[in-house]
Amino acid sequence: MQLVPMGNAARLVMLICMVLGARLAQGQGIVEIAVVDSISKEPVELAEVSMEAGQVLGRTDTGGVFVYRFSGSTGSRLVIRRFGYLPSSTVVRSGTARLLVELVPDGIVLPDYAAKRSAPEVIFQSDTLHAAMFEPGADGLWVLAYAHPRMWRDQARAGVVIYRDVVLVLMDTLLNEVARKPVPGECTGLHIGRKGEAYVLGTDRVWSVMYTDDRITFKTMVSAIFEEALRPWTDSLAGHWLGSDFDPTYPGFDHLAYEPVSDIVSIFCSVQDTFVMELFRSQYKYMSGHDKVVAMDAALRTGTDRETWAGYMTGFHNDLYFKAPYAPSFVRNDTILVFDHTAGQLRRFTARREPIDIIPFAYHKGRSGRAWAGRVMRDRSNGDVYALFEQDGRNWLCAIDPGTGELGPKRMLDGKWPEQVRVHGGHAYYTHRPFESVQKRTLYRERL
Repeated sequence: MQLVPMGNAARLVMLICMVLGARLAQGQGIVEIAVVDSISKEPVELAEVSMEAGQVLGRTDTGGVFVYRFSGSTGSRLVIRRFGYLPSSTVVRSGTARLLVELVPDGIVLPDYAAKRSAPEVIFQSDTLHAAMFEPGADGLWVLAYAHPRMWRDQARAGVVIYRDVVLVLMDTLLNEVARKPVPGECTGLHIGRKGEAYVLGTDRVWSVMYTDDRITFKTMVSAIFEEALRPWTDSLAGHWLGSDFDPTYPGFDHLAYEPVSDIVSIFCSVQDTFVMELFRSQYKYMSGHDKVVAMDAALRTGTDRETWAGYMTGFHNDLYFKAPYAPSFVRNDTILVFDHTAGQLRRFTARREPIDIIPFAYHKGRSGRAWAGRVMRDRSNGDVYALFEQDGRNWLCAIDPGTGELGPKRMLDGKWPEQVRVHGGHAYYTHRPFESVQKRTLYRERL
């Protein structure tokens, strides 16, 4: 084949194409944006990455990384937000392969030199709706609000409050309302899953909550599936889901680790109220001969021992002396903390669920005349754990040292008879309605 010489015009066209192609290639790139906690240096999952103009690009993965594909050589300014942290921004330019963004927890502030403590901050208040309950989640702060005339108590389930005509409200990282939607039915509560996802609990169903395109949508799911597959799992660590098989009618339970790839569940900590368990199982001795036979037959059919069947057959779990053990577990950095209040022990485990040590504590037996309120809570933003105390309508929060089990300085909440106390981002959140006031139940927060 004979080669045809290239003319000057053809050479010029090829040169122009090569220059333009090089410039286009230079103006496009991929940058990995790694988002970490400024204090713990741990990856921040589900942090929202958006353009400065407001367009949301996506969220960081479980490793705290977001891959940004951009074009142009002048750079783009991105804003990174996560509930519980102060917003941060960064500029992406061509030639950059990886950027590190450190988010500062919202609770980290300069020392307060004011002599007078600031008043509680109003977070949610309405002329027509009460703040029923609230939970911080991955998308922001979720608030269930209801109209006062529509709340009533279910007589069939003593102590269960059922809310009707409820509105679900979402507040962003700056605690501004960004969306609201009526709940499509009666509900009893609000639940945040292990990844920060929100669920509204109905009387006969559960709604999975999604926030996309500035709108709230509900997806109905069967209550039994939620109770068995979602509610038990509260945390994730080292590729495992962490939870328990807690049953409020039985005086013992196990803390579990689930490996989703192999579908294997393992026990890493068992909790039991020995005294109550003896009473529970001893009911077999006092049963009639006929009932003992029934218990033995049930044990043969199910594999559950006859003494356990006897405890349930006699209704001991409804007895005045019965109380289920309280031993919640929390993840702090790479350590699992189990607060066994029955034994008065803080049991610590590694990320591989290997025992580290056992630390005794006694704050649940009372402190300086104040009664422990029967609950400890974790600040999801930094892993800090607090014990709640109460006396004469006043509430105190004390941080628990995870290394010694000792309590830190006390912090009394401003409102009297606060409800639904939660801790997040170095703040205490609670609902409160002044006594004999026409004010609707309002959501407040105070800095700890």
